[in-house]
Amino acid sequence: MQRKACHDFAAKMGWVIVGEEQETGVSGYKVSADDRDKLQLIKKYAEQGKFDILLVFMFDRLGRKSDETPFVVEWFTKKRASASGAYRKESSGLSPTRTA
Repeated sequence: MQRKACHDFAAKMGWVIVGEEQETGVSGYKVSADDRDKLQLIKKYAEQGKFDILLVFMFDRLGRKSDETPFVVEWFTKKRASASGAYRKESSGLSPTRTA
C-alpha cells in the first residue's frame, strides 16, 4: 500500500522515481536514524546528487522518533534534496525521485 501510494503521488506530481529502498525488519522506534543502514545509504545518494526529492509514505518513515524526524528532514534539505510525504498526515517506503 505504501509503495503504491508513493508511485501514485509521484505520477500525479510528474516526478520520476529513480530508485527505491525499503527497510525490512527495522523498527525506527528502537533504532536511531544514525544506525539505520538504508537511511544512511539514501543519505549517501543525496550527497552524490542522485535525486532531488526523497518521497516517503509519511514523514514518520524517516525518523520514527518524533524528536528525530525534523532533524532528518533538515539534513536532506541542507543537501538540496527535499523530502515529501505521499500521505498528507505529515508526520517503509522510501523513494528517491527526480523532477521531470
